[in-house]
Amino acid sequence: MRGNQGCLTNGGASSQANGYFGAYLRLQGDGIIIQGVSEDWIYLYIHDGIVEFKDAKHLILKDTIETETIVKTELDKIGSNLSVYSIARQAKIW
Repeated sequence: MRGNQGCLTNGGASSQANGYFGAYLRLQGDGIIIQGVSEDWIYLYIHDGIVEFKDAKHLILKDTIETETIVKTELDKIGSNLSVYSIARQAKIW
């Protein structure tokens, strides 16, 4: 679990990532900083030291299992150790 200060409210916030997401991210380098706002829904695909932003409009309102299946299918990674980190469809869409 990770605790931090919310960037919009300055209130306390926390998140939890299960599985191997954190370990796989660490293997890609010392850290990752994302700045700015996208005008479109996108997802971040990091592999072999390469960072790609991919269209994610088709993932809106999908649950986490659907999202993982769709992403792994479109990246041809079914059965691989690809780790998908996503929010649930119940999350508020700004």
